Amino acid sequence: MALPSTGWIGASVDEQKRVSVTEQTFAQIEGVAVKWLSLEPLLGPLEFTDLSMFDWVVIGAQTETRQPSGVLPAFAPKFEWVLAIVDQARAAGCKVHMKPNLLGRVHAQSPGMELLNEYPGAE
Repeated sequence: MALPSTGWIGASVDEQKRVSVTEQTFAQIEGVAVKWLSLEPLLGPLEFTDLSMFDWVVIGAQTETRQPSGVLPAFAPKFEWVLAIVDQARAAGCKVHMKPNLLGRVHAQSPGMELLNEYPGAE
């Protein structure tokens, strides 16, 4: 089955155990507009062998959600985990989007830092 040339094909990776299968799968995908990763929620440090096959990496925290089994609490990744992903992505030529939930509660008197907000095809 051929994928559409205008398609954006992505995968969610939240833990290291999902990295290898995602890299193996995406190495076989060709001819799409954008290949991207959603690293949300980022639940631990991740190390990729090769991010150059991806165009875009989205990084985010886990927001509190209500599941049938109960409340899943919010979880913020460590700064070092996010920094390592940004370094890997930049070295591979990937655009990076950091979701605002990485900052926690932001208000007028505590605006937080400016997050990376890059998109494929945009300069």
